[in-house]
Amino acid sequence: MAPYKEADILRHVAREEPLSMTLKAFPGLTRERLTRLLEKMAESSLKRARDLGIREVEVFADSELMIRQLGGRYQVRSPTLRPLYQEALRVLNDFSRVKLVHVPRKMNAAADEMSNRAIDERM
Repeated sequence: MAPYKEADILRHVAREEPLSMTLKAFPGLTRERLTRLLEKMAESSLKRARDLGIREVEVFADSELMIRQLGGRYQVRSPTLRPLYQEALRVLNDFSRVKLVHVPRKMNAAADEMSNRAIDERM
């Protein structure tokens, strides 16, 4: 596999659906590696909050589908996403209060820029 930076892959994932488009954009990237990378990133923020003793969280996302899945309104049918979903639920259940908020993409440009900057600094 070409030496892609995880930050580049994460940036692509944030902009593209389905995940098969990310796999095509990064030749040699396997579904397994992509899944592990997404699991790691999905867990880290909420686990950090939990470890800091935070009891209430608000999750803002521009994916209405994801918000509805986490809220139990929609099922997660993708075998690739199901482990991510299950881990997210396990971590969210550690909090006494969870608020899930959908933010339309057109209203989310500043957050997208900040998350890309954070990914760059972390990688």
